[in-house]
Amino acid sequence: MCSKLIVKIFALWALFFALCANAVPMCPLNLPEGPIVIYEDQLSDGWNKDWSWATKVEEQWAPGGQNGSYAMKVIYGSAWQGLELHRNNFPTLGKTALSFRIMKAQAQGDIFVRLRDANGGDNHFVPVSSYLSSNQSTTFVAGQWYSINIPLADFGMQGVPLSGIIFQSDTAGTAYVDNVMITEAFKLPLPGGKNWLLTTEVGDGGCTAASSPLPSHTGNNYFSLDFDNTSQTGGEESNVPVLAMAGGKVLFAGFISDTLERCNGYHVVINHDYNGNTSTGISTRYLHLVAGSITVKKDDIVSQGEKLGTLGDTGSGLSGCGSPWGTHSHIGFRFNGNGSSDIFSLQNITMEGRKLSDYTATCSGGESNKIFSLKQHTKIISSFVLC
Repeated sequence: MCSKLIVKIFALWALFFALCANAVPMCPLNLPEGPIVIYEDQLSDGWNKDWSWATKVEEQWAPGGQNGSYAMKVIYGSAWQGLELHRNNFPTLGKTALSFRIMKAQAQGDIFVRLRDANGGDNHFVPVSSYLSSNQSTTFVAGQWYSINIPLADFGMQGVPLSGIIFQSDTAGTAYVDNVMITEAFKLPLPGGKNWLLTTEVGDGGCTAASSPLPSHTGNNYFSLDFDNTSQTGGEESNVPVLAMAGGKVLFAGFISDTLERCNGYHVVINHDYNGNTSTGISTRYLHLVAGSITVKKDDIVSQGEKLGTLGDTGSGLSGCGSPWGTHSHIGFRFNGNGSSDIFSLQNITMEGRKLSDYTATCSGGESNKIFSLKQHTKIISSFVLC
């Protein structure tokens, strides 16, 4: 009797381990979608300012920030005092940047930001002045709000759990901080599992630009890319969905008939700090969608990978818009409403792990032959096997 029971127990254990070895993980840990909001009118649950030192901090200062009702008011009595926003061990996998708004009461001096890892260590002091408007260090204008976007890689902290965000001043004075968040990584806007043809680069480089009657990736549209509807595996494809590169709030969805905008055709604009204001933070633009295909409307909140419409060519061939361009996806990035070449925050944006300027089209016979792979639009989960 006992020997038979032991045999059955071993058989059950063998079956259990065999199932575990081939099973899909039973308990995946879903990481937060969208931005990690740390402060917006008040500190989010689990966050505190108790680790700040030698500063006087007013968490809900009115009349408040650039958006909403309140901002944090920080009085630095002397140099190198610090505001620290603390939360134990929060994940940043799938996130790429620290975003916030800041205003100084005095023009002199700078604010330096540090991140603490989960063990309390910190690597780099990052001067905010380097991110005000261009790739050259500039000085603050007293009483002016600035939207700041600093890649986590600049802190040496991308993808690691964090425990604190520190704002230090190198002089005595007063600063105001608002809309603090960790933002997610951008993904390309076409279906994963295929390679899609890139035709026009950032700054209007590539193959189609030389013959185009109207420069499309210059001036305010400098940080833009064009992807054709041709995939490496399927050739020229139809009914290709265009997907949100990151979560956010829809600023515009539709068609504008005036001369300046009609060349965009049917298009969608998304604001990625979720406040619905095109003049703050990062926004993305998805142009030339098929008429009637747009699936979102103004003020909708969308998730990364959500369908916005169908890849098309609306706007091309209209009066003042040049000759027809053919079906393609024009995607564009802007920061604080500006997409020009000197915007430092856009120079450092990554999409699928590449800077926008790293997407290059190689020409042969007047056509682009450079294919870029797109990753699947999937939620990032940890690998965790119950058994």
